Amino acid sequence: MKVRQTLLNGPLPEPGPELASELVSTMRTIDRPDAPGLHSVQGIRAVMRDRLTVLGWSDRVRIKSSCGITISAMNRGIGLCVQTGNMARFYADLMKLQLVFADGLANGALYVIPTKKAAQELGSNMVNYERVVAETRLFAKIITVPLLVLGFEDEEGA
Repeated sequence: MKVRQTLLNGPLPEPGPELASELVSTMRTIDRPDAPGLHSVQGIRAVMRDRLTVLGWSDRVRIKSSCGITISAMNRGIGLCVQTGNMARFYADLMKLQLVFADGLANGALYVIPTKKAAQELGSNMVNYERVVAETRLFAKIITVPLLVLGFEDEEGA
């Protein structure tokens, strides 16, 4: 996979850069022979979940113990959302990541999503890296969590 990166809201606190580097390196090793389902949302999510577990990321984490709303994972104070769905889910993810940051449960966050090219191959009105980066910048006054956005796409044709 090819991976693009954009850092928003300042540097990631430790161990964010290390975790991000490990995740990016792992994502770059994912290819179609290893993961024949890479051209489906379910396939991508399954491969990512398996890779995250190997890297020491938790399973889903509730943002509040009293509700069922979750983020994809946590690792040493860094929150993670992996989104391969509709663009509307992006705003919920931003709010969840901001809340765990504001509540002191996370010091920073990673957000893994398809690039525009990959999103077009996967479906319609899908979340995509280019739009997320542009729109998150609009909300910089209220979304303050240090956030590294990682956009992925198939390397085929690269």
